[in-house]
Amino acid sequence: MESRVPRTVDRQMVFLMWEVDDIAWSIIGMVITFATGSYIPLIVGIVATNIYLRMKEKYMENFVIHWLYKKGILSSRSKKLVPGYIRRFYE
Repeated sequence: MESRVPRTVDRQMVFLMWEVDDIAWSIIGMVITFATGSYIPLIVGIVATNIYLRMKEKYMENFVIHWLYKKGILSSRSKKLVPGYIRRFYE
């Protein structure tokens, strides 16, 4: 029995013409702008989106997850994987 595996199974969700992770920072900035009434979060969100898009072109796919793990912000649920903030091992 043969089955067809689609090529786009691992692709990000798309909103209009942008991938969701591309515009997430701007959307977060808009939500905070509407909640606070200040335009500063919107500007920060747009700048963060531009920085993220440049880094996304320069580095590998899902680099943010790897960076957050290395800094110790994102933890793994695996029992065998050591937390990212531990740099030295002693026996």
